[in-house]
Formats: sequence, structure tokens, C-alpha cells
Amino acid sequence: MKLHTHFPYGEFAPDDAAFIIHSPEPPKPWTNHCWNQHFLAIVGQDGQGSSMKQDEQGRRFRLLVSRLIHMVDESGVHSIHGLPVGDAPLHFRCIHKPGSTQIITTVRGLTFSWMIFVPPGESCEIWQLNITNPSIQQKREFSIIASGDTALGERQDITSLWASYNPKQEMLKASNVIRHGSWYHHATEGKTEEAFLLSSWPIEQYDCRRQAIYGCYGNARNPQGLLNTEGLTNTPAEFEYVMLSAEHRLQLPPGERITMAWALGNYEDDEQVKRIRALLTKDHGQEALEQTEKSNLELASAISVKSPEKAFNAYMGPWLAHQLRFNATWARIYYNGFRDLCQDNGNLAFLHVQQAMHSMKEVLSHQYANGHAPRAWAEGSLIEQDYADSAVWMIEAVHNIVMEEGREDFLHQFVPFVDSGSGTVLEHCRRAMNHLWNDRGSHGLCCIHGGDWNDMLNGVGTQGRGESVWLSMAFARALRFYTHLLQITHAPELEQEQAETWRQTMLQALESYGWDGRWYCRAFTDSGRPLGSAKEREGRCFLNSQAWAVLCGLENTTRLQEAMDEAEKRLSTPYGYATVAPPYRNYDSQIGYISAVRPGTNTNGGIYVHSNAFKALADCLLQRNDAAWATIEQILPFSEVRLPVQGPPYSIPNSYFAPSSSHRKGDYGGAWITGTAGWLHTVIVNHIFGLQPTMAGLEIHPHLPSHWKTASIRRPFRGAVYSISYQREKQRTTLAVLVDGRPCEGILLPWEKGQEFAVTVLLPFQDSAVKKRTTNNVTAPPSPS
Repeated sequence: MKLHTHFPYGEFAPDDAAFIIHSPEPPKPWTNHCWNQHFLAIVGQDGQGSSMKQDEQGRRFRLLVSRLIHMVDESGVHSIHGLPVGDAPLHFRCIHKPGSTQIITTVRGLTFSWMIFVPPGESCEIWQLNITNPSIQQKREFSIIASGDTALGERQDITSLWASYNPKQEMLKASNVIRHGSWYHHATEGKTEEAFLLSSWPIEQYDCRRQAIYGCYGNARNPQGLLNTEGLTNTPAEFEYVMLSAEHRLQLPPGERITMAWALGNYEDDEQVKRIRALLTKDHGQEALEQTEKSNLELASAISVKSPEKAFNAYMGPWLAHQLRFNATWARIYYNGFRDLCQDNGNLAFLHVQQAMHSMKEVLSHQYANGHAPRAWAEGSLIEQDYADSAVWMIEAVHNIVMEEGREDFLHQFVPFVDSGSGTVLEHCRRAMNHLWNDRGSHGLCCIHGGDWNDMLNGVGTQGRGESVWLSMAFARALRFYTHLLQITHAPELEQEQAETWRQTMLQALESYGWDGRWYCRAFTDSGRPLGSAKEREGRCFLNSQAWAVLCGLENTTRLQEAMDEAEKRLSTPYGYATVAPPYRNYDSQIGYISAVRPGTNTNGGIYVHSNAFKALADCLLQRNDAAWATIEQILPFSEVRLPVQGPPYSIPNSYFAPSSSHRKGDYGGAWITGTAGWLHTVIVNHIFGLQPTMAGLEIHPHLPSHWKTASIRRPFRGAVYSISYQREKQRTTLAVLVDGRPCEGILLPWEKGQEFAVTVLLPFQDSAVKKRTTNNVTAPPSPS
């Protein structure tokens, strides 16, 4: 399968550090995400997109809904970033990098370069605009109008919304009273959410009204108000939607260039304004931009790979890691999902363990003292949806952190519970395992209640009797990691034995009741009806049950191979593996929402990419190396099955549409926001390349596809750096490892802080386990030893 670097609307940059877009109108918005811990800016290829602040309680306050810069000259109003306002740009290019977006255009003989980024530590975004007059003779006179369309008032209402120019601070400022509860409630503590616009140039004219730019009926692509007035009128806003707009009148001699800068952010205090104003100076602004781009690129490219697939190499460093970092920091943007952040930060541990530790402590602080965990939290409140799986994800995340660190210190740190008391990280894990063990049904399997990984199975266990086969598999996998954590901390032998007994009991229940004859079923309803069963007319075979049968360590290899073969036969599509087949087409209250949504979409038979990453991992553990790579290839956003490309090729989506979804088959689901990025990165690094952290050090368990004759990876680990190359040798039958040219006994690499090791991994020219897809050489979940 061919993987592409070039597309009709853009391409991966030759140095792999950027993605270049050549058109202001690709099929969908091709966005970048720029952020720090406090502020997020989503920036499209034309500058459009929203931004928001996050406070210490994880509450998000949306600041902008769009960004606009217009140039006004004697001919009228023109967009300088590709919107269809005035003359179309003679040239257009958008360069997305981790941490910044640059839009370069030529409009009416002037060259514009607009840079957008989020500086370190501040709750704002910064715009830098370079304007060049390439003419040899003609001086140009024009105005630049920069506008930030705010979201103030959209979160509640505009009753108390106002904005004006503050001459003392030389900035535009907007304010709205924060109210609590539904929009029709007036409960307030008198606090306000405020926004500002600062400029490096004197603000000669301003307007704070959205209507001044859009008019009554316009929008970003048709700014009727500005088209009618061709300038601003020094008008504040009162009880109306706010767009902060600043006008600057300029003269630009031939051959000259000028630089302008603006900052838009959530106002905190005057000291913040002073700090940010300093960033608008040329030297400080350039320094902040360089620091932002450098740190983002270094973090996203900490692990780099080289393979025969050029597009894959460009994607791995930096884009996949960049997307993983985004999800681990900003979760699902408008809420913080407990299970989402557990998975994202558990996978982030292999890239940036310190951030993962910090984030996981915040996640664990939302767990209840009884071991249960909520679905999410937002706006300072917990979100309960009666899903049963949130707590199960924390164990592997914690285990990943401990393995990456090689120390047990993290397990002994105290973290509060959300309702009462506190406990060590290990105690949080202990209570989660106890909670799941004590919440089992008549088959000895975990109860599903209002859903599990699949939110849409929300009718299966509403009476408290329904059971989830998948969650029971996830619980068995978590128990393996939990048992190892108990061993590391020298917990009482009785407790270790109990955890292992629980795991064996769960595995036995899965074999006794989960096996349906040719594959593993998905769940049992409150009435005891098996779902994901050959007995069902719809929803007969689920992908997760087959993949997680392998992931959880079930030992009947004949069943595992048969289940995965059935999954490939029944769930394979040209665009990836469907979550379930056949999809539901008739609503069933015993099943829930999944049976009501359109067939072939989302988890009702859609190509939900998260599940495909699980399958690729299962293939690796079964030594089906080529099948693992084929699964990964199919879901990559730049593979040939994506053509003609719709969504951004540098961002893995949460799903694709299946053939059963009619005209949208193969189309791109939502970009950026998905746990797939983390799982896919871990599958590639820890399993395809085979670099698995253990307490003793880094072990090598590669599962490279057979057509890769050479490959390499660079991986920092506990203060050392490993440069690892893989080579296939024709006469070789076993794996061999050389470190700095000398044979290494076994698969554990030597370690010394501050050292760089050159490692060569010699592989058989053709893996028999790859060619023979029904081998019984099954590897359980990665050994925690």
C-alpha cells in the first residue's frame, strides 16, 4: 500500500518538520493546534479557528471564534489570509509546524506573512505580521485592520457584555459577568471573564462591535459591515457581541518591510498585560517564537524513526507525537475525560514521563474513595454517565510511568480522592481493582451499567445485571500490571496472590462464557442475552473483543488465532476494520444508542480508529507482523485508501466512514481529538520497533514488517540515548543484538546515564512467524518483569 507525502492541497515539508498547504480551501479545514498548559489556539489554513483559556481547576473559557486581518487601500477591503474578500491572493501558502502556523500571501502587490503562536506560560496568542513592498518605485498607503471575534457572551449571554478602548493601557478590553447554571439563571459571584487586544503599533481607530465588521448578516467570508465603511469608527460595544478590532494606517516605501504584532488573550491582571506587551517587541517576540517552535519540535521529535516509508517517517516525527502531546494536555478540549487522560498520559509516559506523572496525579484526584472513577469533569464539576470502565485504564498508565522511570517513587506519592481522604498512587490503583472485582455479574464478568469503552452500548446494563466481556478482558489485563506493581513495592504475598487469583478467575470466566464458538462475544444484557454473538441478526462480531482477548493474556492460542481470523474476514473493509459487523439497523432498547445511529458511522460499524490500533497491537503479540503493519497502513491519514484526501493528512482522526455509510464511505471523521494517537505511537515504538521499558532497562522485541529490510529509531531513555538500526540478513534464523559493535547477551540493552549507545539489531531475512499467519507462538501482554 502506498503512503503519500504530496497531495493536491499540500505536502509534508522536505525536512519533515512542517506541513505546507497550497490552497486556502482544502476539502475540510486543515487545522493546527498551538498550546501551552493554560491556553489553546486552534488555527486553520486560513487563520480561522477558536482559542480558549484553562484555569487551575480545569475550567475552559473560550476566547476567540475567529481571527481576521484585512488590508484596506484605494481599491477597497481585502483579506490577507485567503478568505474570499476583495482580490484573491496571487500566491498562498500556509505552513503548519508544531507550535506555530504561518500564512504567506501576495495581495495587490504586497507580500504578507502572518505568524500565529501561543507563547510559553501566557494565556494569550500572538500574531506577528510582516508586510513587504517588493515594488522598486511605488510607495504604498493602506490600512491594516486586525480583528479578534470573541466568544464572550456565547458561553452565557450578552446582558452584561461590554468592550471599549482603554487609553491608559492602550488596549482594547472586553468584559462579561460570569453566571452559574443554565443560561436562564442569574446566580453570580460578581466575577467577570475578560479579554484584551494589545498592539505593537498605535491603535489609530478601533471598534468593539461584531456588527462593525460583519454587519447584521455577514460573516468572516462576507464582512458586510467593513465592506460598507472601509474603516473603523471608534465605537465601544454594549449589550452586543464583541469583536475587538484595531486599525493602523501605514505608508510603506518601495523595497521596505515592516513588522507588526498583536496579542489577544484572557485578561488576568495588569502585570500580565505588561509581560505580554513586552513580547510584542521585535526582539522579544522573535525570541518567544523561536523558543516556542524549538521546544515543540524537540518534544514532538524526541523519538524519531527511519523506515522504507518516507511519508511514515515524516508523520512520526513530529506529527503523531505532537497530536499525542495535545490530547494528553487538553483531553477532549471542552471536557477532561478520566479514561481519555489515563490512556493519553499512559502513552505519553514513553515520550515525556514527567508531564505524564504530573497529569496522572491530577486525573487520580478525581477518583472516588470507593475506587470508582467518573466519566469526566468540566466547568469545575464531575460528569457522571454511569460508564463502568474509567477506573480500569489508570492501572496501565501508572505501570507505564513506573516502567519508564525504573523507580517505584511515583507509587508512594499521595493524591487526594475527589470525595474524601487521600491515598498513595498505589492505593488509588488498589481501590480501582477492588471496585471492579466487587462489581461483577452472574457470569463472574464485570458489570457494564451505562456503557464501557463503547459509550453507545448504554442500554445493555441499565438494570445493573448486564456484563461486559470487553471490560472483563481489560480488567484481566490491568490485573497483570497491578500484580507487577505489588511485586515492585514488595506488597504482602497474600495480596499479590489474591490479585493473581482474581486474574486467573477472570480469564477462566472469559473462556467459559465469553467464547461464542468462533469468536468472543461482546456483552450480556440485563436479561442475559449475548451480544456480539453468532446468534444475533445484527452486531454479530465486535473487533475489540477479538483484539483484547489477545491483549488480556488468554492462553487458548487456537481460539485466539481463530477469533482474529474471523475478525479479519468479517470486519475488514478497504478503509480499515469496522468496529462491528453487521452494523445495527434497527433500534433495540436492550442495546442502546449504538443501534439507533446510522450504520457504518462511529462505533456502529464505522472504522473507529482506536479499535484498529488495538488490533495492530494484538497482531504484534500474535507475531502477525505483516498483519499489524497492514492494519496501521490502512488507518494512516496519508495512505492511498484516503485518496482523494479529505481531512488533514498530518492528523489521525477518531474514525472513518465505512462502506455501509453510503456516499461518505472512507471519509474522514473528527481530527486531532482521539486516543488513537497515543495508542498508535506506543504500538509503533514499543511493538513494531519493539522498544519496551522494564524495571531492569530497555528490552527489544521487534515486529517489523517483512518488507522492511532496514529501519532505525532514535530513543532517549532514562538520561541515555539509543540509536538503533535494524537489518535483515539472508542466512540468519534468530535475532541478534550488537551494542557499539559488540554482541549483547539477550535482549536487555545496557544503560548508563549520559551515554549514547549505537545498537544494531540483526533479524532473519524473512520471519517465518510473519509468513505463517496461524503460528501458535503467542506472546501475552508485555511481560512486566
